[in-house]
Amino acid sequence: MYRLSHSVDRLPVHLENEQTIYMGENPDEKEMDNAKNKDSKLMAFFKVNQEREKEIEKVKAMIEELKGEGKPINYIKIPDKLLYNKIGVTHVWDGKIGKWNARKKTTKPKLCRLYNVNPKRTNCFYLRRLLMAVPGPTSFENLRTVNGKIYESNREACVELGLISICKIIGAL
Repeated sequence: MYRLSHSVDRLPVHLENEQTIYMGENPDEKEMDNAKNKDSKLMAFFKVNQEREKEIEKVKAMIEELKGEGKPINYIKIPDKLLYNKIGVTHVWDGKIGKWNARKKTTKPKLCRLYNVNPKRTNCFYLRRLLMAVPGPTSFENLRTVNGKIYESNREACVELGLISICKIIGAL
């Protein structure tokens, strides 16, 4: 019966350079460097999206080339951009090296849950909202970019995307 259940991946939400670092007791210099340089799930997600952007550009260039030659392009699929809460469906987390690897086979359904964030931690709270709504972000700055404009805070980007209403914010004050 347990094999029929979904497996759940917990995804951390953190601001830039505020990820949790794990190391053993009394770590030496090498262990501290390894822990510091290891990517969090969120940072590795950004790297997956950077690689995916390169794939998308290659496919688009190939489509333009085929169009120029007058060949059909019906069979070519442009890779989808990923949402943070859907990464576990197509990728599996390797905690030892801190990297998302492409999933080779799916044995059981996979769910991803973002950790809850207290609304009092406003910037992190709005970051969580953006991560669930913006497909394919490649960095924190890219996540705050809406229609080519880079916003200073995650809240401003959420308002511009329509994820929150400014009237609700003003009314709550």
